[in-house]
This record gives sequence, structure tokens and C-alpha cells, in this order.
Amino acid sequence: MTAHAPTVAFAGIDCLDIDVQVQIAAGLPAFIIVGPIVSVRTQLNGMWRSIQTALLGTMVLLYPMTATAVDLLPLKRGYYVDKSVSCSEASHATLELFTGRSFGANCEVKILRKVGQSFRIMQTCDVRGDVADSSFLYTVLNRREFLLENDERKFDFRFCDQKDLPYPWSKNDLSHILK
Repeated sequence: MTAHAPTVAFAGIDCLDIDVQVQIAAGLPAFIIVGPIVSVRTQLNGMWRSIQTALLGTMVLLYPMTATAVDLLPLKRGYYVDKSVSCSEASHATLELFTGRSFGANCEVKILRKVGQSFRIMQTCDVRGDVADSSFLYTVLNRREFLLENDERKFDFRFCDQKDLPYPWSKNDLSHILK
């Protein structure tokens, strides 16, 4: 998962635009600097510490934004059903599973970006060997409700207890997800 934020470094009254991209991965923290910053570094000598400080400060601010979806979306893990349908009448078309890491059991969030009170989530899902990318805007109303928007329409979802859902969802083992 990656996050992106613009920032600046100052040297007196001069200002240098910095573009910071943060990726969370296993291993030790590391900086990789790409682009024209290397030539700028040699020209600005004393400003290099300011640039490093700007990079580090922005990375620290972005770190929470690049954690798993459960850290960013204050939602209860489990099944959500479109409010236009009762929990007992849920179907594939009206049901969303929030695993804490993504929406969908076989999905991986690639980019999560906060937009006001909403979250733009781009994820890749593998449904029976068919891999597809999707992008949706999620607006969390409370721990048990959210709005889901795509290019065509808006959906209003609410949490449903698993026991209230029809088969097969009422019998799925979600113990590894609901921890």
C-alpha cells in the first residue's frame, strides 16, 4: 500500500517542493530518493538537512495513512448489507465483507487516500481466478454504517450480524477475520 503527499523544504526564504511517497513493507525503514533531487542536493549543500527533515516529517505523518484499512476505517469487521435490503435477504449484489485489511476476502488494498471525511480505496481482488482492480469512495458514518460511491451511484450500507444473513454467509467461518 502506498500514500502520497506533497511537502516543502526551506532554506532562508527559498522553498523547494518535495514529493513524498511512502510504502509500507516488511524490513527496516529506508529512504530511496529518485528524480532531480540528487542534482539539487549537490547545488544546495547546507539545505540537505532541511530536505531530509521534510522527508522524514512527512513520512511520519503519512505512516498512519498507509497502515491496514482497519487502522484507518473505524468500522466493525464483518458483513455489511445495502440498507435497501433486509439482512436476511442479502445477496452477492447487496453484500460487502470488511476484513479489516480490505473490502472482500480475496482483496488487497493498493492505495488508500483520505479525502475529507471519506476514503478513496483502490484495491485488487481475485474472484475465482479473475483478478480485477476497483476504486471506490467510502464515507464512514459510524462504526456500523458507511456510504459507498462509484462513478455511477451511491450505496448506503449497514452492519449485519452474521447469524441474520442467509446461507452461505451465515455459516462462513470468519474467526480469522474478526479477531
